[in-house]
Amino acid sequence: MFRVFLDPDTGASGGGNPTDGGDKKTDDLTTIKFSQADVNRITATHKRQLREEKEQLVQQLETLRQSQTLSEQQREEFESQISNLQKQYLTKEEQARIELDKVTKKNEGLLKQTAEERDRWKKDYSETVIENSLRKAAEEGGAYKTDQIVLLLRTNTQLVEDVGADGKPNGKFVPKVNFQTVDKDGVPVTLMLNPAEAVKAMAESPENYGNLFKANLTGGVGGQQSVGKGSRTSLEKLKDPEFYAKWRKENPDYNLPS
Repeated sequence: MFRVFLDPDTGASGGGNPTDGGDKKTDDLTTIKFSQADVNRITATHKRQLREEKEQLVQQLETLRQSQTLSEQQREEFESQISNLQKQYLTKEEQARIELDKVTKKNEGLLKQTAEERDRWKKDYSETVIENSLRKAAEEGGAYKTDQIVLLLRTNTQLVEDVGADGKPNGKFVPKVNFQTVDKDGVPVTLMLNPAEAVKAMAESPENYGNLFKANLTGGVGGQQSVGKGSRTSLEKLKDPEFYAKWRKENPDYNLPS
């Protein structure tokens, strides 16, 4: 049991033995008794208030630490202050949990950064391989302007895992073009072709890509001269004014045979 003596006139606490009759002033003191539970409650309240004050200070330091204008050294100094403050009011379990969270977040940040760098390098590599493959196929396939072929095929080209003679993936990635065409019955189909095959298919479709290849842009002598696939038929069609007007619009660079 704890006792505190208060002066009824001033409210101040006093000392001495309240049963001692030799001191009239002491006899007039009022005794207030505190149980252990009261002391515990007061102590807990005080600790809670201190903790709340330090938590608010930590939050303020955290806000400052996250400022984009800080140097790395300043950021580390704030981190040190925050850590020291937390040690003053956190239990060991709480401190361990905070440290674990820090390590986890740091590792997650490193993993995210690594994944972003990997994806960037993968994208750059894919772009380089695909463009070089399309450009090479266009040049070897007799394209008038290789850039036109690359532009037309690029959006439908991606790197895919190749398969071996056994039909199983072999771990090698090669460019493939999703090429839209029609089958022998005129039904639209999408074929998975390599760049050389795609360029060849374009060259064999003069009605769609005739003005993109050198062979279809060269004039000659006589009515047998090629105007794309099926020369006589094409030349005959050009005698139709409406067909010629449409064809000329689609083939402005083509030199008709004389």
